[in-house]
Amino acid sequence: MRDHGLGDAHSRPLVSPGKRDGVFGASFRVAPWAAWLFPSLELRAANSYTCLILDLDGWGSYERAERAVLRTKVGALNWAVENRRTGGVHGVWTLANPVHRAEMALAAPLKKYGRISEYYAAALGADAGYTGVLTHNPMEDAQLPGYETHWLRREPYTLDELAEFVPLRWRRPKRSRTAAGRNCDVFCHCIRWAGSPANLASPVFDEAHRVNDAFDVPLDPPEVAGIARSVERYRRRWIDQGRFWGPGKSSYDHSSEAQAKRGKKSGQARRKRTEGRDAGIVQAWLSGTSIHALSRLHRLSRPGIRKILKRDCPLFSRGEPNLTQVSRGK
Repeated sequence: MRDHGLGDAHSRPLVSPGKRDGVFGASFRVAPWAAWLFPSLELRAANSYTCLILDLDGWGSYERAERAVLRTKVGALNWAVENRRTGGVHGVWTLANPVHRAEMALAAPLKKYGRISEYYAAALGADAGYTGVLTHNPMEDAQLPGYETHWLRREPYTLDELAEFVPLRWRRPKRSRTAAGRNCDVFCHCIRWAGSPANLASPVFDEAHRVNDAFDVPLDPPEVAGIARSVERYRRRWIDQGRFWGPGKSSYDHSSEAQAKRGKKSGQARRKRTEGRDAGIVQAWLSGTSIHALSRLHRLSRPGIRKILKRDCPLFSRGEPNLTQVSRGK
C-alpha cells in the first residue's frame, strides 16, 4: 500500500470484522500492525485525510469508474476493492500530503479537498451515506470471500493534480455527498459564524453540533468537537489581533479603519517596489523627456506619469506651464 501512495496512518486505527449476513460487525481500535488482519480498517490519520475514498454501489461500479478515468472525468485510482457478489467498489486515491482536519484544520486545503471529493462523488455516483471512516482492506489475506483488489496507479496525488479534473464552473451540490464535504461545510460555516461580533460570547461547540445534526449522515461527535476547537483557535487569534471592535464603535467604523490600515500598508509596499522606476521618471522629465515618451517607455498612462511627477517632483505643475519650463531648465 505504501508503494501505491499511502504515506501515513492512525496510531490506533478503527477496524471491523466486516459485513456478514447484511450486518456490519462492531468497530474497535487496535495497534497499526494488527489492523491489516481485519477485513475493514480506517485509513485516515488521527487529524488528517491521507486519501480520498468513495463507495460505489451497484453492478458494474468498477467498469463505471474505469470509463470515467478514460474520459478524464476523474483521476486514475490508486487501488479499488471490488465485492464480486454485489458489484460494489471502494475506490481510493492516495494523497502525497495529508489534508488536516478537526483541530489541525487549515481553511484553504480543507475547502479544496471538500470540493474535490464532492465532484468525484457526483461524477461517479458515489453513495452519499458512506461515512468514509472504514474501507475494505486491500490485502488479500485479510479479505472476506468474494472480494478482489485492483492495484492501479502507484504515485500519490497532490490536491492540485486531483483538482485538474474538476471543471472551473462546476458548483458543489447544496447537500454534501461525502464525509469530507460535510466536514468542510461545518468548518466553513463555523468560521463565518465565529467571525461575527454578534456571536463573540457564544460557544462554537454548540453551533458546530447544530449544523452537524442537520446532515442526513452526521459526522462523528469527536470530529465535530475537533472542528469546534480549531475554529475557537482562529477566533482567539482574531481577538488578539484586534479584529473585533470594542463598545462605542460601529461595524462600519471598524471596517473603515481596518481597510484604511491595509490600504496604507499596501501602498507603502507598492511605493517601495517602484521607487527606482519613479526616480528615473522624474530625472528623465527634468532632462527634457516628454510625458508622452515616458508613457510609451514605461507602459504607463499619461495621467499616471503626471501623478508620479506631481508626487515626487515639487517643480512640476500641469496648471503652470511657465514654472514647468523653468523647472526643466528651458
